[in-house]
This record gives sequence, structure tokens and C-alpha cells, in this order.
Amino acid sequence: VLGQLVNLEYLSFYSNNISIVPNQLSSLTNLTTLDFSLNDITTIPSVVCDLELSGTTIIIDPGVTCN
Repeated sequence: VLGQLVNLEYLSFYSNNISIVPNQLSSLTNLTTLDFSLNDITTIPSVVCDLELSGTTIIIDPGVTCN
């Protein structure tokens, strides 16, 4: 379902206790901001981190890495 929201520009998972970032987010190429702050995430899939190459700002907590 997330991958079908291709026109979405802002997505916030702020403070939702999530621990896994789905790869499907990589298809949201119109995102300008993606917020993962204050969650239980330790790594973000590299395909999602690659969104930064197309101008998406990804907000994460200190210590979270791309993998």
C-alpha cells in the first residue's frame, strides 16, 4: 500500500515505536521529507536512504545507519 502513494510529499513516522523500515518506501520518489525520529530503528535499508540522492530529507535519530 505504501508504495502506491507515489504523489506523497511528506511522511512522518515520528514517535511510533517502529523498528523496521519497509523497502517499499523507496518507490515514493516525490517525497521531500521522511521523518523516522524517536523510534526503535537502528538501520534504514539503503534503497530508502537513496531517496536522499533525489532530494528527500530523511530525519533520523543519532546512531541510525543505512544498510
